[in-house]
Formats: sequence, structure tokens, C-alpha cells
Amino acid sequence: MSAPETSSGTLAIAVSEGVISQAQADAILAIKARKEGAEEPFVLVNNFGDLFLCLGLLIIYMSMSRFATLLGLDPTIVYLAFAALFWFLAEIFVFKARRKFPAVISALLFVWLGIQAYLTIYPESSSMTALVSGRAALGLLGLATTLFALTLLRFRLPILVLGLAVSAVLLVFTIALRHIQPLAAFSVLALCGAALIAAGIYLDSRDRTRSGPQHEWALWLFVVGSPLMVHGMMLFVLKDHIAMFSIGFASGNSDLLVAQLGTVVWMISGLALAFTLLGLILDRRSLVASSLLYFTAVLTYVAYQSGAGIGIIFAAVPLTIGLLVIILGLAWNPLRRIVLRVVPFARWFRPPSEV
Repeated sequence: MSAPETSSGTLAIAVSEGVISQAQADAILAIKARKEGAEEPFVLVNNFGDLFLCLGLLIIYMSMSRFATLLGLDPTIVYLAFAALFWFLAEIFVFKARRKFPAVISALLFVWLGIQAYLTIYPESSSMTALVSGRAALGLLGLATTLFALTLLRFRLPILVLGLAVSAVLLVFTIALRHIQPLAAFSVLALCGAALIAAGIYLDSRDRTRSGPQHEWALWLFVVGSPLMVHGMMLFVLKDHIAMFSIGFASGNSDLLVAQLGTVVWMISGLALAFTLLGLILDRRSLVASSLLYFTAVLTYVAYQSGAGIGIIFAAVPLTIGLLVIILGLAWNPLRRIVLRVVPFARWFRPPSEV
């Protein structure tokens, strides 16, 4: 009978009980990943016990409003008190019970209740006028960024990078909108996305087999950074052509309209293909997923130019995109091997899977 499969959860228990060292556990996972071709390994929920604990957390959260009503306390005090409670529970889940998913939920509830407490102190921040003017956004986003940073520094839960990155980027983007034009501000999003992806590439370079903790930090950096860089760069590069297309559409100049539309389609195709190749090189599917919207736009344009009806377009384009995603997913590792053969300095990137 073959030996039972060694899981990351079992190794984590062995490390916590002193059976093996963390270095030995990482070496075992590295061998397992190399032999099995593990792809972006990620574990958040270990068992139903984690979900059971999360159910308890949500019940505590739902009791909050009734608790405040019974005691007649100021809502701000109630929010802050329950935020402190969830912080305390996160401490237990992270450092005592070692329960990742309940710890994440506790940390998120802490951040949410901190924001709720802020809104009770500054209720005008939630008004539509304040949101449109940006006055409220800076305060809310600044607070959210600070709270996410505190939880991340204390608990070291990789998924919290997602909240920190989103709130920080939105804060930077809101500030940028005050000084530059909206379309130009998308270059800021592209730069933020590129910075997050660069950080993810650095972490991947330190854990090329993705058997240690760095890969999970990199995963969330890519999840946030990929759409920011792809959409930001697309809109920034195409902004002049989009403006010319709008002029042609408004003036009824069909020649200008067709010329600009064709240029936009070719540029979108080139950029989407470039991001797909980059995703294959880095072995990160988030870059490819972020380009699917633009592949869809190109296929829709091609189908329309071919004279296909609207009904056929809305049926055929999603089918084609779905089949392409499945084919690419199944052929990912063989395609990576082909691409890495022609890429200079391929040794810098994660080696292709053996399976």
C-alpha cells in the first residue's frame, strides 16, 4: 500500500509540535510540489471546524445591535467594544488555536467595526455629497488602510494583503484624481498594479517551488495587482484612440470611426497577448484572467465585422472564451515549457512542472 499523502496541514501540525523543523517541512513540500506539479497551492479552510467557529463569530456579530439596544449604549462605544472583542478572538485563533480562516474573519470584522465606529463619529462622511467631493473618501480609505495595516503587521495573515492593497490603492487613486484628469489617473492605477506585481515576483523568486509561505503572500499581490496593471495600462495607452473614436462616433465620420476602432482592436490584442505570455512566464493565471475582458471585446468586434447577428455574437463569444480558458488551463504546463525554452534568463522563473 502506498504511503499516505503528506499534506501541508499535517506538516504544520508536525512543526507546531516540534516533530520536524520548519526548514524540513519546507523541503518536504518542495519535493511534493516538484513531483506533483502543484499549481499556486492555497489553503484557507482546513476542516469543518473552521467553518463552525466562523458561524460563532457571525452569531456574535449579529447579537451586537440587540446588545446595544438592551443596554442603551452609544453606538460608537458598542462598535469599539465589539471591535476589541474580535481583535482578542483573532489573537486566540492566530497564536493559540492556529485557526487561519476564523482568524481572517475576526480580523475583517475588526476592520469593519472600526469603520462603522468612524461613521458614527463623522456621519457626514457617508453622505452622497461628501463621497462625490472626495472629502469622505480620504478619511474612510485612510482609516481602512491603517486598520488593515495593523491587522497585517500583527497577525501576518497573507489574505489581509488583499484588503490593505485595495484600500491603499483606492486612497492613492482618490488623491490622484484631485490633481490630474480621470483618464490620466489610470496611469496611477497601472503603476500601483505594477508595484504590487513586482513585489509578488520578488516573493516568488524567494520561493520558486511555492512550498513556503511566500507564495501565498505573492498570490494576493497578483490578485490585486493584475487587474490594476492590465486595466490601468489598457485605458492609459488607449485613451487617445478612445477619444478619437468618440469624435468619429459623434460626428458620424464612418471612415474615422472604422480606422480608430481597428487600431484599438489591434492594440488590445497585442496587449492582451503580452499579458498572457507574462502570465505563462511567471506562472500566474491572474494576469491572463484580467485580460479576458479584452479578448472578449476583440472577439465581439471580429464577429460583428464578419456580419454575424447580435444573437449569434452573444452566444458564440462566451462559448469561445470559455473553451479558450479550459484549453489554456489544461495545457498550462506544456505551454509554459514551450515559452520558457525561448525566454532569456528562464532560470529566474519558476521551473516548469514535471507532469
